[in-house]
Amino acid sequence: MQLILAKKTDRPLIDRMLREYLEELSPHGGVNDDYPYLDLYWQETDRRWPYLFRDGKTVTGFAFVRALEEDGVTFSMAEFTVLSNARRRGLGRSMAVSTMHRHPGAWEVSMMAGNQAAHIFWPKAIIAAGAENIEKSSDTDETIYRFSIAPAVS
Repeated sequence: MQLILAKKTDRPLIDRMLREYLEELSPHGGVNDDYPYLDLYWQETDRRWPYLFRDGKTVTGFAFVRALEEDGVTFSMAEFTVLSNARRRGLGRSMAVSTMHRHPGAWEVSMMAGNQAAHIFWPKAIIAAGAENIEKSSDTDETIYRFSIAPAVS
């Protein structure tokens, strides 16, 4: 598996995957079919990073990472998905870990309250990444994990 920074030429592929991802999230509430931030991933290249997951020549998912300034959080996993036909093989966890390691520092991952798959996946991925100082907060709408990822030791 490879984590690669998406190019502008990958935009149509990301558009298709994003539509499927948002449709999958819609039963959990409050999902807008129009993703207003997508263009910013190619405009704010010092604050937003669109990644693709590749297994050979096959794209198996994507992640959107953004830099934050509020609450002392540095990075947020804005969006993350593995295509349904590539799930249950450990690819998601591997790509989540790779994505977090690409941006060492403070992190925030949030998930909708009703998204049970995310509630199972993210704690395991965060621990697999070697996260430290893990904090969890929840309300009726979402659960948020805050943690830190140490820089790789050379």
